[in-house]
Amino acid sequence: MSGGGQIGSSSQTQSNVPDWAVPYEQQFMGVGNTMLTNSNNAQNQAMTNQGQQQLQDTVSGQYLNPDTNPYLQQTANTIRTNAQQNLDQSYAGADRNAQGSGMLLSSADAKVKDTLAQQSGQNVTNQLTNLYGQNYATERQNQVNAVAPLINQGQLSYNQAFAIAQMLQGLGGSSGSNSSQLSLSI
Repeated sequence: MSGGGQIGSSSQTQSNVPDWAVPYEQQFMGVGNTMLTNSNNAQNQAMTNQGQQQLQDTVSGQYLNPDTNPYLQQTANTIRTNAQQNLDQSYAGADRNAQGSGMLLSSADAKVKDTLAQQSGQNVTNQLTNLYGQNYATERQNQVNAVAPLINQGQLSYNQAFAIAQMLQGLGGSSGSNSSQLSLSI
C-alpha cells in the first residue's frame, strides 16, 4: 500500500516558521509551556482567579447595572457633565443676547432658557438611552459567551448553565420576572 502510514507510528507537527524566527518560537513556546504547566505559580493563579471572577461577574449580570459597571458610570457622568457645561454656555449666550436687547430677566428670556433646558434634557436622555441600550445588548451577549468557559473550568454544572441559558434567552420562568442580575453559588 503506497502512501499509507504504519500502524503505531508517531507523527510530528511541522512548523512553518522561517529559520530566522525559530529561536523566538522556541523561546515563546517555552514561556507558554511554563505558564501552562506551572499553574501553582502565584502570579498565574492570581490572573486565573481574576479571569474567573470576571466571567462570574459577567454571567451574573454585574455589568448590566449602571451602578455596578464602572465604564458605564464614567461614560454616563461624562455625558451629564458635558451637557451641564453646554447648558451653562447656552445660558450665558442667552443672557448676553437678552441683556443686549434690554430683556434680561424678562418672560421672553425665561422662555428661551426653558427651551434650552428642555433640549439639553432631551439630549442627555437620548444619549443615556443609547448608552444603556447598547450596553444591555452587549452584556447579554457577553453573558451567553461567558457560560461555556465557566462550564469548561468546572465552575458551573450543566444544570446551572441550562438554567442560565433559559434565563438569558427568556425560555424559562415567568415573563414577569425581569431581574437583570442572576445569583450564582459558584
